[in-house]
Amino acid sequence: MNLTATAIAYLSLAWAVWIVILASGETLISRPRVRAESLDASLIRLTARLIAIGAAGVLVFKGATAIGIPLMGLVASVSIGGLAVALAAQDTLKKAALPSSLSFSHFTRHLMRVMEQLTKIRPRPARRNARR
Repeated sequence: MNLTATAIAYLSLAWAVWIVILASGETLISRPRVRAESLDASLIRLTARLIAIGAAGVLVFKGATAIGIPLMGLVASVSIGGLAVALAAQDTLKKAALPSSLSFSHFTRHLMRVMEQLTKIRPRPARRNARR
């Protein structure tokens, strides 16, 4: 098969898998036990989308490899590069996050002081009527 036909075949298969997985998620939602606007329905939709993205992504990567584009090596090198950048930026991120954690701890200490003062306040006794 030529490269164009192979690419079209893999992309069509990825699209079909995407549609079938999303349709199966909607089929689960259409059951009487699941309300369409409930949290369960949202979780089912999210799970179906994540599975569809994963399956379609695998098919696109396989198709790219079949036509001669080495995407797996590219993804591996990008992953290793991202890991190197993350390790190099670790100290910088710690230093950047320190002021916010210090201000949060200051706010927490102040809040605890205020709460202690509020718990020490006792209600005033009711005044007696002076006209007796």
